[in-house]
Amino acid sequence: MTSPLEKIRVGIETNDMDLIRVAFEELTGEVTTSPKNPPTTEDSPMNKNDFSDFVASAQSSDPTTKSRVAKTMPVVGGDNTFTDEGTDSKDIETPQIALSPRNRPASVTVEILCHKCGKTEKVAQSLVQGEFHVCGKCARK
Repeated sequence: MTSPLEKIRVGIETNDMDLIRVAFEELTGEVTTSPKNPPTTEDSPMNKNDFSDFVASAQSSDPTTKSRVAKTMPVVGGDNTFTDEGTDSKDIETPQIALSPRNRPASVTVEILCHKCGKTEKVAQSLVQGEFHVCGKCARK
């Protein structure tokens, strides 16, 4: 650690400004003065991590009091401001419109044999899948 460059490297790694200043003086021959009040990040209010002000318990720590800390508010109903005028919107007429035609095809049922009991059953074709069908009674067993 005799060379000035080695001292500067160690000073940077250990964050030792005095060692860096001494090594700089050895390297260049210039005398530098260290600042009287170097800025520190600990005094900065932006970097302060003091969260003790933000502690809020959900329950009281005193066992003799109620466990609920939140303030309760009574429910109060408001006055009814509705006034009945006697009109039931009878003056409004719904226009007569033709009904839309039904384009859906009728459902197709298929007779299928139960795999367990052997009875035949009519089932919608969209519900039939696979080879083995089980009727409703056998499925409940």
